[in-house]
Amino acid sequence: TGSFSITFSVTDNVNGAVNAVSAFTLAFLVQNSRYTALSVNATNTGSNQTFDDASTSNHTITVNGDTTASTVSAYRHGGYSLKFENSVADDNNIKFNNTTAVDMDGEFCVETWIKFTVTAPPAGSPNARIFASDGSGANAADNLQLFPEYSGSYIGAVSVYTNGFVYQANATTEVINDGQWHHLAVTRDSSNNLRWFIDGTLITTIASNTTTFQFEQTRLGKRDGGTGHSCFTGDMRDTRVVIGS
Repeated sequence: TGSFSITFSVTDNVNGAVNAVSAFTLAFLVQNSRYTALSVNATNTGSNQTFDDASTSNHTITVNGDTTASTVSAYRHGGYSLKFENSVADDNNIKFNNTTAVDMDGEFCVETWIKFTVTAPPAGSPNARIFASDGSGANAADNLQLFPEYSGSYIGAVSVYTNGFVYQANATTEVINDGQWHHLAVTRDSSNNLRWFIDGTLITTIASNTTTFQFEQTRLGKRDGGTGHSCFTGDMRDTRVVIGS
């Protein structure tokens, strides 16, 4: 790349060769290089409102309003999680305010990734509700709940309220409050098998489950009830509910 001279020697096969020297400048365009023309460098520690263009362009940067530099981006590799910082007095949760119930009367899948940030539950909150389709009430027959139970450590369990408050708990000895991300899923297939998975491994199956669960007033991070009632404390991401096959 750069400026140079090049000699062209041409002939028409009648008059002989003719030579001419010409000056050229050659430049290459790097694909997407326009995106790196500005290299922002925050120079004032604490405010992130004083910037310097560290690229060779050395553009002048003037802050407009309360604009700040930040590493937070919706396009960060790996995405983000939602932090639930729960205690008896402070129950963070997400509630879906749909007043019309959606029937989960056939196949479905409820899944999420969680990471505990505590090794023991807050007082008065022994079971960490991850998901609760509150239906017609906190522990009603049409309410599906996912939560790990606590007995010295959090272990995976699926709780289903059916047939007039008959409680079915199917636990595993797999400890999941180890500070790592774990994938939890409960599904029901076309044969009415309610299945519980942790990290892709089938933990237990409840056969012949035909309960019509109600996806109504559904909560993430706790179940319906008083303050601090069965709260989850940790990070949650990529939660998904699929109704149907």
